Formats: sequence, C-alpha cells, structure tokens
Amino acid sequence: MKPHPRPILLFAALGTALAAGIGAPPAAAAGSLATVRVVNDGCFIPDLGTQLGFFAAEGIQLQMIRVQDYTPSRDDYDMQVPMNRGQIDIALDWFHHVMYGAGNGAPVTGVILFEHAPGIKILVANRVKDRIRSVADFGGRNLATGALFSTKTYLTKYMMRKAGLPPDGYNPVGATYEGRKDTLVKGLQEGRIDALTFMEPMTSEIEATGLVSTLYDLTTEKGTRAALGDYWPTRCVFIAPSYIAAHPDTVQQIVNGFVRTMRYVNSHSADEIAAALPARFFAGKDRAVEIDLIRKHLPGFARGDYTFSPSAVRLVADAVFVSDFDQSGEGRWRQRAKGAPRDLSRLYDNRFAAAAMKAIPQP
Repeated sequence: MKPHPRPILLFAALGTALAAGIGAPPAAAAGSLATVRVVNDGCFIPDLGTQLGFFAAEGIQLQMIRVQDYTPSRDDYDMQVPMNRGQIDIALDWFHHVMYGAGNGAPVTGVILFEHAPGIKILVANRVKDRIRSVADFGGRNLATGALFSTKTYLTKYMMRKAGLPPDGYNPVGATYEGRKDTLVKGLQEGRIDALTFMEPMTSEIEATGLVSTLYDLTTEKGTRAALGDYWPTRCVFIAPSYIAAHPDTVQQIVNGFVRTMRYVNSHSADEIAAALPARFFAGKDRAVEIDLIRKHLPGFARGDYTFSPSAVRLVADAVFVSDFDQSGEGRWRQRAKGAPRDLSRLYDNRFAAAAMKAIPQP
C-alpha cells in the first residue's frame, strides 16, 4: 500500500539533535512527509526519534496505531497478517515474530536491529543455590518461566538442551498472569520454586525479596554471549516484503530515522533520553519507574552496528522451536510455524541499515 503524504510541522528539537552531534539531513518541506503506520510494543525509540525530528528530517511521519484494531485475534501475536494486507506498514517488536510470520504464510523481514540481549535474568532460589549451579542442574526442578509460549520459557528450554537435558525435563509453575508476583514470592518462601526466568520489572521485584540470586544475566550482550554463544536479536523493525519491494526509498528513509535515533541512544544517558522524550510517552506512567526501565535496558542495546548477523539469526531459529508450545491462541500460532521450511536469509535484509550506518556517522 502506498504511503500517504500528510503535512506536519518540523520539530524545534531538531536543533537539539544537531547540537548533540547527530548530523541530520536538510529538513523535508512541509506537506511532503510520507505517513508510515507503525505498531510498537512500547519501546521508546519511535517517540524519541519523532521528538528529536529525525523522522521528519527524513521526510517521514510515524503514525502510531493499535495493532489490536487490525489483527484476526485482536491481539498482537498475528500482526504479520495485517502487515501483509497493507493495513500496517511497519512493526517494532521482537525478532522472533519474523519467524512465526514466515511459518504462518505471512512473511515479514527485519530491516534494523535495536537490541542484542533479551533483557532476561535466570534466578535461583537461595535455599538451593549450592545445588543448582547451572541449567545442567534443572532436571526435575520446579521452574517459573512465565507463559509456556514465551521467550523466557523457550530460552530456558534451549539452555537446558545445550546442557544435555531434555527441554521439558522440569516442572513448570507460576505460568498464569494474574497475581503472578505474589504467586512467585509465595512459591519461593514455601520452597515450591527452585529457579525463575523473568525480565524487568519482575526481575527487580523478585530480587528485592532477597530470596534469589542471579544464575545467568542476559541483560547485556556480554552476558548473553556467555550464556547462549552469540548475541540475541531482540527488538527490531520488520516490514512485509511486498512493502519493501514497492517502497524501497521510503524504507531507507524509515531506517535512516531509526539509525539517527540509535546514534543518539548510544551517546546519551537514560536521564538525557528521558528528558528528550515527549510528555505523552510518560502519560499515565510513573516517570521514575520508566526512566529506571530505560536505564536497565540500555546495556542490551546494539552499539554502532544495527544489522543482523547470520549466526545470531540461526541462534534464534534453533532456540525458538526447541520444544512444543501450549494450546493458547498464541501458542498455536507459534506451533504452526514450527515445522514450516525456513530460508533464514529471507528473514532479514541488511541493505538499508548498512547504507544508513555508512551515511550517518557515529557521534
């Protein structure tokens, strides 16, 4: 579907971006911006790049839309379907969605990568940490890893398989959403949970109880490589191949805007990033909590290179389908993709990020 040109005022913050050392191209003329419809899983990157004027300078206006208004499930896991129908132009979400789309006849392609770590910690209950020193000791243990279709679950299973254990060789506990924190804390206190795999903000809340210790830290690229053997492609931008083929120039403009934003992120602190974000980003949220989440996620962000490496893509492909998923709607969507043939080279396209990285210097 063709992008829709709409007028927009350029942001005064563009001067701030220039002063920060992120060179921007000449501003696009008013009325010449192409509207790009975006679904976002809550990441601050689109709001930051918009507020700093990076997308407007590239001739792009991001229009944030609700993914649930377009998907067959009224959820976000099958967002690839409306993307292939031309109802959604781009999505910012986890890279594994690219694999699930390909396996369900709704292909999408990653064009720029933001994070090299999944932001996960695997924690062990202090009462058994002398007996559980690695995932090799997880056999027969009671593990809390969230929903049985989740990244937390399949990464735990993948690490168990690497350690020589059957991926399903543990007892899952605490898989429900409602009252999860209380359930986990009570389970730890009563000795019914031996280890947990979670991400922020749950990780910090559980650590604050003093009942657990960190076994694996997958919140940084270094820790992720140590645990998995490579970095983990996490949040990225993906686009339907039909959109890329029809609008390569627009895709390049989009990626340019994101590269400019990532250059800014790589050279600023969490407090500076928060100060540059629009007020709407914090609407209805605890500002201090949001800034703390940004601070905790920054160590996992890609620095300088926002392309996908074949080995990291292979890692995700190996880990995602290590075992069966549950029978929830999302679980069944992911399960259907398990046996589908996959040409991994078609799941990402580094041309646009590589061109943007070359044209836009690091500050």
